[in-house]
Amino acid sequence: SLLSTNYRTSSRCLRGRYYWYKRTAEAFQKAIGFYEQALTEDPDYALAHSGLADCHTILGFYGMLPPMEAGPRAEAAASKALQIDADLAATHASIGAVKSLYHWNWTAGERAFQWAIELDSYYPVAQMWYSAFVLIPLGRLDEAYSEWKHAAELDPVTPIVNVGPGLILVCQRQ
Repeated sequence: SLLSTNYRTSSRCLRGRYYWYKRTAEAFQKAIGFYEQALTEDPDYALAHSGLADCHTILGFYGMLPPMEAGPRAEAAASKALQIDADLAATHASIGAVKSLYHWNWTAGERAFQWAIELDSYYPVAQMWYSAFVLIPLGRLDEAYSEWKHAAELDPVTPIVNVGPGLILVCQRQ
């Protein structure tokens, strides 16, 4: 039935995000598998495309995949997600990451992250990535700390979200 397919698809995305947060090569492969399964069930599921984009973004950022390979994969998935659902914060955060990391276009990245935050101020990835991929590279460390601290308040249990404010304080020699 449609309800059971929607549940399975969204459940796969939740599992994909769970593994994405683990930040290991093996976990990223599991996350990608869950997102691809979700897309097999529903090729127009924007959140699954966004999740794939996020996996490729971080695989390239961490050097687990060559950036020249990761960037185009991330961009294709993020663009597909945005095409499907332009009102989903995750799609704009994915676009912001691609624009910032792979195009070094911090203005476009900032706009995308700000729009993601406007759409859903409770989506911690948008604040975390806005801080990491735009504000820190631009040297706007006070703003970066504030954004990432807010992300940590929204998601107090995920290690990658909670390490950021401390890293920024180290950058500020505090």
